[in-house]
Amino acid sequence: MHNNHEAYENYALVIKLVVTTITLFAFAFLLVIFVILLILATHQSQEAIWKIFQQRTANTIITIEDKLSLTENEQEINRVAISTFAAF
Repeated sequence: MHNNHEAYENYALVIKLVVTTITLFAFAFLLVIFVILLILATHQSQEAIWKIFQQRTANTIITIEDKLSLTENEQEINRVAISTFAAF
């Protein structure tokens, strides 16, 4: 899951690079401003979708880590049990 979280960040970066390149080409070839704005809006919404997926992955990771973590009371019980068994 951590790999997916990082992959979404990489994809968002690629989307930004593609948008920058397309925008530069659009300005270089003197495309209509409306077309340039439409391209930018489409790609920005695509990046927003990737960021939403990334945030959902982060929330899932946090939820799983919270469920796997032990409370202080459980940790103390484990320490006592380990020290008791170590004495034998």
